[in-house]
Amino acid sequence: MIGSERDPPLTQSGIRNWLTSVIEGASRIEISEVTTPSANGGSSETLLFDATWWRGSRRERQGFALRVRPTGHTVFLEPRFEEQYRLLDALGNQTEVPVPRVLYYESDPSYLGGPFIAMEKIEGRVPPDSPPHSVAGWLKEAGPAAQEELWWSGLETMAGVHRVDPEAVGLSFLDRPTRGASGFDQELDYYREFYEWSHAGIRSPTIEAAFEWLGAHRPADEPQARLCWGCARIGNMIFDGFACRAVLDWEMAWLGDPTSDLCRWLWSDRFFSEGIGGSRLPGFPSRDKTIARWEDLVGRHARSLAVYDVFAGLRTCVIGLRIGMLNAAAAKAVPDPDVLTNTPGTRLLARVLTEADGGALC
Repeated sequence: MIGSERDPPLTQSGIRNWLTSVIEGASRIEISEVTTPSANGGSSETLLFDATWWRGSRRERQGFALRVRPTGHTVFLEPRFEEQYRLLDALGNQTEVPVPRVLYYESDPSYLGGPFIAMEKIEGRVPPDSPPHSVAGWLKEAGPAAQEELWWSGLETMAGVHRVDPEAVGLSFLDRPTRGASGFDQELDYYREFYEWSHAGIRSPTIEAAFEWLGAHRPADEPQARLCWGCARIGNMIFDGFACRAVLDWEMAWLGDPTSDLCRWLWSDRFFSEGIGGSRLPGFPSRDKTIARWEDLVGRHARSLAVYDVFAGLRTCVIGLRIGMLNAAAAKAVPDPDVLTNTPGTRLLARVLTEADGGALC
């Protein structure tokens, strides 16, 4: 349902019918206005609301965030939607990683047009993508000390993800051995297929150069696989003040070298400054300090940084190409090859490729 407007009364009716089916003994269910996050996201539809009901003589209340499986507007090659539910459930019940508490998984599409994950709504703020948090908004206005506090809080929370033992928590379902022997090979194979599926005849020389470079520079010695968040960035976190309260958006999770998340974190910061022709927030620590702090927190060396820098940009650009194609289709416009392949992301990826070729892999 992404990319389309929901009918508010119909949506509220569907939610009320669903709540009636899952909350035993509930009566007089009332639902607040249903809203959607506007500044970030786009791969799945998220519906936010508060609900109250009576159970016997007791009035109960719960804030909900419903993440609805995409249907017509599908960004990813494989939504792996039920896997997201299993991952969130495992992290919430077996680890200290702060994720929204999973309340229900609804497989019946009749309520909202597709299956959905019902989670506890977390109050707080998310650094926005639009306008970019480096250009305007509460984080830009906060000042260097608060910006630094947020950066380190987010990094420390991400490091907690990387300390999770996937075998102990039961995350073997994230392994995709048919795509390759190692986590890196699996992800590279997935994004190759993703790119071929998404480009619809509009090829990106930069993306294809990145695939070629990565194919020739695979990590020689991958460490023991850990949980990788996949889309690691502050824009996928909820903050209370400047302390991280929750980690969101797990559709890109995989098992491999968490250095990939570190480089995705650094890529996002670079994109929202240099990539869009701006400057970094003055309070954000340097790349070298960030890498050193992450290594201390996780207890492992960040290896193959040049490889994972390129890989971070490649994945972002493949997803960006798909979103560009979807936006053109929604506008009923003929896709413009230059607009879709000459973007801030692809221009930054080209610079990262040049840097990788000119420097030693570390």
